[in-house]
Amino acid sequence: MNYWNREAQRCIRVMLARGGVNRKTLVAKLADIGVKTTEAAIANRIYRGTPTLAFALQIAAALDIDRLELLPSTSTSTGRMEPPAPSTATK
Repeated sequence: MNYWNREAQRCIRVMLARGGVNRKTLVAKLADIGVKTTEAAIANRIYRGTPTLAFALQIAAALDIDRLELLPSTSTSTGRMEPPAPSTATK
């Protein structure tokens, strides 16, 4: 899993944790806004690290989140989200 997939995974997990929502509740909330899915499908998207922006927006809408703020998970000198520098270790 690459850096960007982990960041997407982290953002969705944060939304769920802040909303106090588990997968079963999320399925019901998504159904309320017309999105049909299953607990297994949600688990696969989140834990495999392959959620889409559309899926994240659906979760935000289902949880009545009207503002998404992206912050880096690690601090950088630029304050921007940046993947870690490639390893320079040699074999």
